[in-house]
Amino acid sequence: MPPPRNIAAFIESSRSYGRSLIRGIADFATGEDWQLLFQESALSHSVPDWVKDPDISGILARISSRAMADSLAGLNVPVVDLLGEFPHPEIPRVVCDNHAIAAAAFEFFASAGFGNFAYCGYNGIHYSDVRRTSFAAAAAGKNITVDVYQSGSSGTDIARREARRIGRTNRLRQWLDGLEKPVAIFCANDTRALDVSAACRACDIAVPQDVAILGVDDDPLFCELASPPNSSVKPDTRLQGRRAAEFLKSMIEGTGTPPAETLISPLPITERTSTDVVISDLPHIAAALRFIRRHLAESISRDDIAAYAGVSPSLLDRDFKCRLGRTSAEELRLLRLNRVRQILTTTDLSLDEIARQTGFSNKVSLSHFFKTHTGISPGTLRKTRK
Repeated sequence: MPPPRNIAAFIESSRSYGRSLIRGIADFATGEDWQLLFQESALSHSVPDWVKDPDISGILARISSRAMADSLAGLNVPVVDLLGEFPHPEIPRVVCDNHAIAAAAFEFFASAGFGNFAYCGYNGIHYSDVRRTSFAAAAAGKNITVDVYQSGSSGTDIARREARRIGRTNRLRQWLDGLEKPVAIFCANDTRALDVSAACRACDIAVPQDVAILGVDDDPLFCELASPPNSSVKPDTRLQGRRAAEFLKSMIEGTGTPPAETLISPLPITERTSTDVVISDLPHIAAALRFIRRHLAESISRDDIAAYAGVSPSLLDRDFKCRLGRTSAEELRLLRLNRVRQILTTTDLSLDEIARQTGFSNKVSLSHFFKTHTGISPGTLRKTRK
């Protein structure tokens, strides 16, 4: 029997994002004759000498510098990058879809009725710049301007930029004080969201009443360190890890050439207290949105929503269309669809149990609803993430 293939993994284990990538790689490796060589590390690390061993068949890495990219490309073994900050023509990238993440963040805030939007990230860091640009573009489509925080710092070393804690300076506090409120702030990641949360507390700014905060990565530790806990967009890191491993296998075996870049769409947003607010200049719209969000697990109708809001269904839908671009029933459908998708992709709950938690009478009606609005069955969605 031939020896297993040695696959080196240079992925940070210091945060939940990297650990989930590793789980996705391990999911794939269990069906292959692979021996994963994993070295615990933070994101900012150099390539160790042992990777030059001729027995290494392939490398999966989060490439955190130009020098690292050049070094790995020169080893003459297949490499797949799972960060995408430093593209190299010889190394395919499997990365989270930052455009989709930003679009999801804007839609989330817009559906809560916000009219004021802001972004807080790291100038000059590629993923942060893409998220900022895409968030601003989504807002521009609704004739809204996004107020962007300028950190006054530079450099492409992500870990070093975060470690400076530049968000806890007077500059950030002054920026927050100057924003028109209530305001929805999308942050580059959960670390930045924690900075914003701390600055809000220092300035005695109420979260979420005056400032709603949304990060990215859904790292429970960072999200729950905030007071109140921060909501976060959840990248599909497990799928990202599996897809990168699949591409590496095809490169090793010479059975295919992966695309230069593969984008992985995010999972639904994990909602916590930092965004538990609805903003509207019309009290009945705010009341209706709160009712929908709090009763997704029940079989509610357009009439139920209108009755709670204290207006007629036709008036409610007219004002919903004016403020959100969709009716109350369409809003209910969108939130319910997102909730079903989130449960399907993050748990092993049965369809009957998911139906119970999302307002459907049984799994048959749930499956019909899901396939009608997504084009695939619940089972098919789950299979794509295994």
